[in-house]
Amino acid sequence: MFFLFDKKPKVEGGASNRQILSYSVGITGQNMSYWYVATWLRYFCVNLFHMDEMKVGTIFSLSYA
Repeated sequence: MFFLFDKKPKVEGGASNRQILSYSVGITGQNMSYWYVATWLRYFCVNLFHMDEMKVGTIFSLSYA
């Protein structure tokens, strides 16, 4: 487990395991907040605007590209 917290990169110009771990934790938080907003928006469009689920799914799929 301690190999995850190495401060020195294994290769010249590479990232250390500590940096990779911290970036991974950061991107996890970013993805969770994105998921929360996307889920709320999908719920809002389907249940409150009464849009067809296929149309909402198509719009979301096109917006990801």
